[in-house]
Amino acid sequence: MCHKLFETGEYQRPPDKIHPGRQPIESLGPIEGMLSHIHHVKDSIDDPEEKEKGGKPTAAHKLYARFLKYKYFVRLERPLIVCEGKTDNIYLKSAIPRLPEFHPKLGSWNGTTFTSAVAFFSYDNQACRLVNLEGGTGDLVYFFLHGHRGKKKPGYRGDIRSFKHRPLQHPVIVLIDNDDGAKNIFSAFRQTYKISVCQKSSESFYHVTDNLYLVKTPEQGACGESRIEDFFEPWVQRIEIKGKKFNPRGENLSSDEYGKFVFATEVVKRNASKIDFSKFTSILNRITAVIDDYSTRRLQQNSS
Repeated sequence: MCHKLFETGEYQRPPDKIHPGRQPIESLGPIEGMLSHIHHVKDSIDDPEEKEKGGKPTAAHKLYARFLKYKYFVRLERPLIVCEGKTDNIYLKSAIPRLPEFHPKLGSWNGTTFTSAVAFFSYDNQACRLVNLEGGTGDLVYFFLHGHRGKKKPGYRGDIRSFKHRPLQHPVIVLIDNDDGAKNIFSAFRQTYKISVCQKSSESFYHVTDNLYLVKTPEQGACGESRIEDFFEPWVQRIEIKGKKFNPRGENLSSDEYGKFVFATEVVKRNASKIDFSKFTSILNRITAVIDDYSTRRLQQNSS
């Protein structure tokens, strides 16, 4: 079924009493449910064996991972934003509803309900582990440029082009902090895709390959360095939680400091209605520029 899906975009369910016919199916839900169940059962059995084999994934593991890459990056139904971790997702999900200049392109209100027009790669489910994308710039380098650790060929381009059915209707937008942690990504992009990018470079986005784009937080100061937390008002970052102060670097926290996850959940999410997110406009301008650019590219491809 997976082979047929990857080749044509549809598949057929094996006949049974409930579904005696073999009608083509386009929905990913049924096949994902089967793969998830198989993985759940085999995961508890095979994990100890995998560890003894040095972590070599089973065939079921690899097939499910391949399906998830097809679902998230090839067959995506909305533009996908891939941040460095779950905290950045919370920041953007809090900012977008409160910046009407980006509606309806990034989302829209229906009464008191906001519906996002973009998706965010989740770091809260098993998909991130299966596709080797669990957060941080290190995983981004290996996933998008080298595939599984140790492979030399470009991971994303190789994975995407391995599918015969490639609708690629929307872009995948990788958003990173423009700080020291991004230097490995910049180096990898220069070496693999011949894309010139550094902390001082000021392009709104960098088209990498196929539907993949890189966006970095806007440049600040003489060196250009910035991180997404810099786009909050100073008073937000000064909020104390149980007498502890926010450390945006999130490393080697002292007893009187708290990190990014607490900041995202206890400060940003809880106070979203009070926060002025206007500084996030510069970040969202870059994201919408990607959406516009990819739309233009697809129109040109379809007309050629």
